[in-house]
Amino acid sequence: MNNNFDDEDDHLNNYQKNNSQNNSENIIEMIYERSFVQISYNPKYELMTIKLINDIAKEDYKECWEVLLEEVIKKQSKNIIIDQRSMGRASIESRAWFVIKWLPRLKREVSADLQVAILPSRSIAAKLGIQYLMSAAKSVSNMNIKVLNSDEEALVWFGY
Repeated sequence: MNNNFDDEDDHLNNYQKNNSQNNSENIIEMIYERSFVQISYNPKYELMTIKLINDIAKEDYKECWEVLLEEVIKKQSKNIIIDQRSMGRASIESRAWFVIKWLPRLKREVSADLQVAILPSRSIAAKLGIQYLMSAAKSVSNMNIKVLNSDEEALVWFGY
């Protein structure tokens, strides 16, 4: 098995390559794709992945999180990867909206326990944003959240 993740932009393809022994169960569905985000679902792992890309405008930021929440509810996902490795900037207002509006909605609308792995950006601003997110997420009782370095680490943490 090739565990090389040199090209971070191809991490979804690496899932398919790394799990080719059972491809019939490992079909990744691309749910939503824009210049600033990719949201996909892997039914084998009950895994929703949101990959944030480049700088994200306030309305785009809200839109991608709303789509993610709708899909988590629809697919009854138990595992989420928030991939910020290719993310640029998101405004303070966007992050505040996430904490004040989106997290409480997640808590209300998703009753299942969630495992959330964050793959952080290398930028200082994004790392500060993760600390803010982590402290806010503690208020969401059905969410277990952890910062990891790769998709594979996340899958291991999810129990696969």
